[in-house]
Amino acid sequence: LKMRVPPDAVRHKMKSEGVDEKIVSAVLDESKSMEDPKTLSEEEERIASKYRRMLKMRVPPDAVRHKMKSEGVDEKIVSAVLDESKSMEDPKTLSEEEERIASKYRRMLKMRVPP
Repeated sequence: LKMRVPPDAVRHKMKSEGVDEKIVSAVLDESKSMEDPKTLSEEEERIASKYRRMLKMRVPPDAVRHKMKSEGVDEKIVSAVLDESKSMEDPKTLSEEEERIASKYRRMLKMRVPP
């Protein structure tokens, strides 16, 4: 986690306070993506940038995947580019009430609250 609060400590706190599993998942999955980004080398980033531009121009992800496959792009780059677009298109959405509850625990993670 960004502020080094163990995810298990936050999960335990949320469970002990009876927080819905959907909110727990949204908070912890969000923090997991912050600590473990897919890293590409400079050369891989150069290749990936072409396909990211295609996605920004609203080319459908399946068409971008097909183009990448036909050009022999490494699977690591394909997954990095398309996983990013998927997370932008389909974020885990919480209701206003659920977001209010989740924000409390996100603050805990940011403030380094001990377990």
